[in-house]
Amino acid sequence: MASSFGAKMRRANELALGGDNAAALEQLDLVLQHHAGDVTASVHCNRATLSLRMDLKRRVVKECNAAIALDPAYARAYLLKAIALCNLKKGKSARKVIQEGLERGTDLDVLFLLQGLKEEMDGADKGVSASASGAQQPAGGAFGCGAAHLLGSAASPSVSSDAGGGGRVTLDALSASTSSPSSPSSS
Repeated sequence: MASSFGAKMRRANELALGGDNAAALEQLDLVLQHHAGDVTASVHCNRATLSLRMDLKRRVVKECNAAIALDPAYARAYLLKAIALCNLKKGKSARKVIQEGLERGTDLDVLFLLQGLKEEMDGADKGVSASASGAQQPAGGAFGCGAAHLLGSAASPSVSSDAGGGGRVTLDALSASTSSPSSPSSS
């Protein structure tokens, strides 16, 4: 007998938290194959998060597009897609996605992250960006799209600056606003 949807999702969480992103992604592939009717935007964003951690940027975009098709108000999909587009050096496209997310998204915590990403990109265009404390720093800070690349060391999607100040878009510091890979979020 095939495992239940919930059991597969829990297994994917265990694998991801244990650092086996590829196996977790395979588990979520099984969810899509065997439980297509139960798949939500959250499942696609979990797949996107794992893909981003594995540096599969184009797959992130694909998964986020699927999430947005299922739930156009799911802000986490816009955030992940924008991060992937930045990492693909597609700043214009990332800006468009950020704007769509700000207009359609409903999860306030993720909307704040999208707004922060937009402000950092705007600051990078002007040659400076604001840190979380409001201090000015050289362009390409926490969200500087031109220098964006993946670190991806956390289970939940986010954006933060790296310790070296190299302007990386990462998955490190999202507040508790996003869900774990199996629990639905209100975005």
